[in-house]
Amino acid sequence: MKTRHIAAAALSLLLMTGCGNSVGVASKAPSSEPETEPLTEALTEAATEAPTEEITEAGTEAVPEETEAETEPSTIDYVAEDIRWTCPVQPGEEAWEVDARYTYEVEPDGVHVYYLGSRVQVLEADCSWCAEYDSPASLLTIKDYDMDGFADLFIPENAGTPDQYGRYYCLNTSTGRFDSCEELDDKLGGALATVGSDGLISIHNKGSASSYEDKQFRWFSGELALVQRKVQYLGSDGELYIDTYSVMGTDEELEGRERVLLDDNNEWLGTEDVPLN
Repeated sequence: MKTRHIAAAALSLLLMTGCGNSVGVASKAPSSEPETEPLTEALTEAATEAPTEEITEAGTEAVPEETEAETEPSTIDYVAEDIRWTCPVQPGEEAWEVDARYTYEVEPDGVHVYYLGSRVQVLEADCSWCAEYDSPASLLTIKDYDMDGFADLFIPENAGTPDQYGRYYCLNTSTGRFDSCEELDDKLGGALATVGSDGLISIHNKGSASSYEDKQFRWFSGELALVQRKVQYLGSDGELYIDTYSVMGTDEELEGRERVLLDDNNEWLGTEDVPLN
């Protein structure tokens, strides 16, 4: 009887030990796989792939945009970009104050206008001659051609010649921009004009060594009108004469005649009045 009880106890102990091992393995198996593989892969992908791509793309695109926004406004080309920049002349500002804000550079495509150091316009003109001069901007003529008190521009297209031709640009005081002046271009035929203290705008057309024609214009209500002509010519008696005509519209009247006085070397001495017949 004792032998049977000992054998039964041993068998029960063996069975309990085997079940405990099988339960322990079964309980560990499902918990080990899902905790390690999916969690590791998810963390790896999230930490390496997604953040790297998003940060790289955002970082590389944002920097150039900020750089362009800071640098472009200082070199705006109005004509090419059609940007309507304005800086009107304020009431009470003196002409010398306004004129001093503008500087100019001559390039083959025209004159580049700078306002307080920033380029604001390109005035189109044929300036291919600029490469022949060290300081081409010095060949621009800056005068008040429209008689508003502020400096305007004449841009030559044949710099260095006795009779210069080109284009006129006048300062628009309501915008601060230079506008092409067709009235000057058309009425003066593109010739370079002088501006007198009497408000007359004059052009000189030289025909030959002994002949020329001067035309004087004056502004009336925004229009340039021819008011006087002076013509020098060689008379049939071999003397040089200057005839002066007053002009009103299409009508003109001979006002006076002068004889040119020359010395023995054909140097100018002056003129004397000649009675009209």
